[in-house]
Order: sequence, then structure tokens, then C-alpha cells
Amino acid sequence: MGDDARASASLAEQIHAQIPSATISGGLCGGEGDASVVIARGGKGPHADPLPGGCSNGAAAIVLTGLGVAAPCISRGAKQIGDIYSVARIERQEHTVCPGHKSVSLAIHAVHNAETGGESPAMSALAALENRLGGLPNALWLGLRRKASGSGSSSEQRFELLNIEGHDREGGLYVQPQDGPSAFAENGDNEETEFECAFYTVNASASVEELHAAASHAGEQVRESQRAAYEAERSASSTSTSKEEVVGTFAAGALAFLCCGRGARFHNHACSVDARALQRGFGVGARTSATSLPVCGLMANGELGGRPWNEYGGGDVTKAATLMAFTAVFVTLGL
Repeated sequence: MGDDARASASLAEQIHAQIPSATISGGLCGGEGDASVVIARGGKGPHADPLPGGCSNGAAAIVLTGLGVAAPCISRGAKQIGDIYSVARIERQEHTVCPGHKSVSLAIHAVHNAETGGESPAMSALAALENRLGGLPNALWLGLRRKASGSGSSSEQRFELLNIEGHDREGGLYVQPQDGPSAFAENGDNEETEFECAFYTVNASASVEELHAAASHAGEQVRESQRAAYEAERSASSTSTSKEEVVGTFAAGALAFLCCGRGARFHNHACSVDARALQRGFGVGARTSATSLPVCGLMANGELGGRPWNEYGGGDVTKAATLMAFTAVFVTLGL
């Protein structure tokens, strides 16, 4: 992790410690490469102004107060490919990176074979996927989740995406979390815990759908905040303004931190696809035009925020922000 990434992660931890309820979003930027400031007005952007060259590493924070709600909308665009497998054997492993610091990985040794009823090495599932597709995509993760018990929230039934790091002689797969500590490697699951796994890649259409769903949820959060504010104001004083005139008519806008690997190259040469997906989703149930939501932000070399909407923990604002890659991080602001 570079100095700028360490600074951002450290700053996020400090803010979270002092303001546990804060919504933390951000991105790493510099004067080189594709990192630039982007402003999208009414869905007609982007208008990019490159940052000055020679920007030093580091981190800066803008703390916004007085907002009714700050609702994150985060997408990676992960799409499941292939089947869902029941994990037969899994092992948590600790590795000493340097004195006083350990990393945790998972070894998925075997999966249940639906055809034979027995166990097969986890690598056999990867080989079956390769045969089916005629090759493997460049972006490939292993998704892991606990088997549904009927008591978990919908976000806990989503897969956590893990990087595939290698395999052992018996065909087991070594995986590691890509965005902060793994929910499954750190929380003390015992041998009786049952898991499922599936392979994932990244897909532009899936990303648009994910952003739309996250933004629709965020829009309802903003409008619910407006309803609560209206009721509080009506209780405190007499007002002639109707609830219908207040709710769904105004939002301060949205801040955007988009991976510089996305944009037009990711969306088949189309511009502002992420911003427009956000605007359309946010506008569901609103009284104003979807494209009236102003969006501004930057293209980043690493994004800071919560989990993507369709992944494990997505939409849970109580979880600490982590540094991610190839994501679109928006935070919608309502007064």
C-alpha cells in the first residue's frame, strides 16, 4: 500500500473513531494518469479539469455537517458466472508478514460434487468454469457466503468477493479479501459453519443495475429524512407547506469517486453512464426530474467507502469504510 493509500485509510479510521455515525467516502488522486476532477451537470457531463502536476501524496477530508442524510451508493458491477457450490472443507490461516503484523487468508480445500455426491478439489470447480466459458475472464473473484439460515439480513446473504491467490498440490484454492478484513476470516466461524461459493467477474450492465438499485434505496432514505424533518417542523410551529411540496423535491446533490479504469472504456465508449444510473435510480419516487440531481467528483486511483450494494454488507452504513478498487462510489446528500 502506497503512502497516499495509507494516509487515506488512516484518516478514515480517525474520522470513524471520532464520529462513528459519519458516512465516509473518498478517492485517491494525483496529477498523473487519468485522475481528474469531474463535474456532471444534469447528466450532460463530464467536464474534466486535470489536477495540477506534482501533487504530493497525502489525504484531505471535507466534513459536511447539517445534512439530513448522507446515503452512499456503491457499485463494482460484479456478476456471478457458473454454479453455486457447497463448500466441503475450509480452513482459516494466519501468516506473519512482519514482526507484530499478521494477515489472514482462507484455504478452500474442497467443494461438494452434485453429480457424485462426494467431494472434489476446489480447483475442479474452476476447471469446469474454464471449460464452460472456453477460458477465464481477466477479472475473476471467488464469492463466499454463509449458507442461508433464514435469520440473516439480505445484505448478509450476498457474497463477499475474495481474490484468488493460488492453489495447493491437492487442488485447494487460497483466497484473500480484497477490500479490508474478510467478514469470514476474522469473525471466529467454527467448524459447524456451512459456506457456499461461486465465481464472479465484472460486468458493465451489472454495474448499472447495481447503481440503480443502490440509488433507489438512497433516494428513499433522503425522502424519509425529509418526511421526518417536515413532521418535526410541523410539531414545533405552524406551517402552511404541505408534505407533498417538501418530500422528494430537493437534494443537495451527490459526490462521486470513480475508479479511473471505469468511465467510457468500461461502458463501451459511452460517457457518464455511472452518473446517469445514479440519477435515474435516485429519481424513482421523486417529484423532480432524475437528471436534476447534480453530481460532482473525481476519477480516482483507489476508492474509499462501504461495501458495494450487491456484495456482502452492501448498504450497511455502520461498517467502517475500506479502500477498494474498480468501484463507483457515490454519496447522495439531502438537506
